[in-house]
Amino acid sequence: MSYSAVGYVDSPGYDFPLLREVHDSDRSGYNNVLAGRWQDLPVKEADYWYATGVGGSQRGRPSYFSIVVVDLAVTVPYVSVRKNSLFAQAADEPFDRVDFESEDFNSKFTVRALDTEFAVTLIDAGMIQWLMSAGGKFAFDIGGCNLLVSCGQLPDTSLVRLFDAAAGFIDHIPPAVWAEYGGQAANSHDGGTPR
Repeated sequence: MSYSAVGYVDSPGYDFPLLREVHDSDRSGYNNVLAGRWQDLPVKEADYWYATGVGGSQRGRPSYFSIVVVDLAVTVPYVSVRKNSLFAQAADEPFDRVDFESEDFNSKFTVRALDTEFAVTLIDAGMIQWLMSAGGKFAFDIGGCNLLVSCGQLPDTSLVRLFDAAAGFIDHIPPAVWAEYGGQAANSHDGGTPR
């Protein structure tokens, strides 16, 4: 992987609410950017920050995150999944909440989606079980041909957990999603496809 202490992730190219929070380069940025492949996945990882407010002296306290963006071999409608106690959804996120048959899952996680039917296909029983067992430490946003995994800023020694969360989510994407939305055959080792 290549490394840059201060780098750039093509956030305008990624249509995720977290990365849209601030477009002013003086009020958001990326540090410690890694780009390349990790366990056959094409990834970009970074420490991401943004500050709200207007003007230099009125800038709010920055919020810091660790993020990884994975390129996928599908193009899908937007879905976000996060534990209810995790950092808040972006305030302007216009997507509907989707509830599932598992009341336990609904009480612990919030799923918002552009397309409810797709969300139900993506978050099947296997994905629900994996999300519950993973403990809800990470937020997942999938849309277009990318997956964004985010959490509060991690120390460098814990970044493997972020990559593992991305790989785990991808491993639990149901075959129906890969088939219907452009994925390659299951068990392919091409970047972003089922492994």
